[in-house]
Amino acid sequence: MHNHWRLLASETLAVTEHLALDRSLLERRRRGGANSLRIYRYATPAVALGVHQIMEQEVRWDYCQARRIAVARRMTGGGALYLDDRQLHWSLIAPRAALPQGDFQSGIAWAAQVAIDALKTLGVDAVFRPRNDIEVNGKKLGGINGVVVADTVLLQGSILFNVDVHSMLWALKVPMEKLTPEGLDAARDRVVGLVDLLSAAPDYSLVQAALAASFASALGVEFSPQALTPDEQSAWAAQCVADAHPDWVQRMRTPEGLRILQSVIKRHGGVVRANIAVDMQQSCVTGVTIAGDFDVQPSDAMQRLARQLSGVAFPFIKRSVETFFEQNEIDFCGLTAEDFMLVLRMALEKIEYTRMGLDLDDANAVYPVNVPEGRTLGEVVSEATVMLLPYCAKLPACKFRFTQGCSECGMCTIGDAYRLARERGMEAVTIIRFEHLQATLTRMKETGVKSYIGACCEEFFVKRQQAFLNAGIPGVLLDIDGKTCYQMREEDQAYAGTFTALADLKQGLVSKVLAQIPVKIEMTAENKCAS
Repeated sequence: MHNHWRLLASETLAVTEHLALDRSLLERRRRGGANSLRIYRYATPAVALGVHQIMEQEVRWDYCQARRIAVARRMTGGGALYLDDRQLHWSLIAPRAALPQGDFQSGIAWAAQVAIDALKTLGVDAVFRPRNDIEVNGKKLGGINGVVVADTVLLQGSILFNVDVHSMLWALKVPMEKLTPEGLDAARDRVVGLVDLLSAAPDYSLVQAALAASFASALGVEFSPQALTPDEQSAWAAQCVADAHPDWVQRMRTPEGLRILQSVIKRHGGVVRANIAVDMQQSCVTGVTIAGDFDVQPSDAMQRLARQLSGVAFPFIKRSVETFFEQNEIDFCGLTAEDFMLVLRMALEKIEYTRMGLDLDDANAVYPVNVPEGRTLGEVVSEATVMLLPYCAKLPACKFRFTQGCSECGMCTIGDAYRLARERGMEAVTIIRFEHLQATLTRMKETGVKSYIGACCEEFFVKRQQAFLNAGIPGVLLDIDGKTCYQMREEDQAYAGTFTALADLKQGLVSKVLAQIPVKIEMTAENKCAS
């Protein structure tokens, strides 16, 4: 009967086997195969990359190799996930028409609610938090990812029974990693398992039954336990081989080329990175990678755009991107066409930075914020009247470490920056903590600051980009070297303004950028002493 769907027997398998089974069942369903629900666990620890992610940027590879943590790639979007046998997972392969109509996010929200309804029967009061998390009292209990291919949808979900926070943070290379004892405690406060919520952890089979019943009710179907057909077994085996191949696992690579231009933005829909290889002699693009933890449907849309841009001359890039979006119907899942156009434009504009005396390595260490299209970086820099500097670049023992000012003693790179700013009549502000940054940006906006120059690490820029965007002031942020709080895994201390290691400004880059601003005082021995 039409309302009888298949419930596949739960199996505990390796990560590639599970992900390959989902892919093969999705393809079979597209060609007239069965609608299926699978509820299962992973046999061994693993990391599953989102379909758009670059492995080197998301995974601590040495740690995973040493502990035999497999790294695989799923066909759904979102961020990298740490998987083990302490979690229960489910996959639904169904016609798109069986789900609520609307954009892709509505399907994610529907699937989350089905899982939430199942949890309520167990005594767990959970809620959905967009983009794709299931939470209890602000702590993550599970998540949802998915993909739509033609008329078929694959939804993948998880429910945590227990959480191995230590392994998760070590395996995943993320800005929020907390590997000190205090950091592990902080990370544990952000996730929760059923063992923490119930007086006695339910048996896996009980949760499986609750999920199956909830999906049956939501879909208006009955599930019948069945096994794979011989043809499905064969297709699955072939997909396992394909999914284990490096061409799939490492499919998102930085393009090869003599010159690589890079940019990154963060929006509600995720982080988007553009890596563009260019041939400067021919003035054309030779390769593009658009990567990140975002979701778009169709899921291959950005890969098709990247292929379309290869070989396009610089003057025609913008129109080529616009034409692609005009000719393709894309669900951006919390992002917009303008976001992707922006990240590509930001990367390509770095060619123009050479007019400021920057090489492309320098250019990739520059993060523009709120620079209107049509304005050059040099124009924004020339109007800068404030310089924002990180306290972590001051000597740990310096009396100015956690306050304003600098003696310009020459013992750290901050002194040069203060001097260069002072020579140009700029206000130099040492940013002590995140709240201080927010207050400073607000004050700058209220006092009519036209633009500013700042310095921070890329991790901070990505994580706190919204604060800079909200200020609405054009700015130019410069990357830093040395021991950042993210490299030292001491972000909590940095947030509180108590980080004690020493970072370094890129002195050459700072000098080249500030050289665009005229010196306003003559630096003689007398007036330097007087200052």
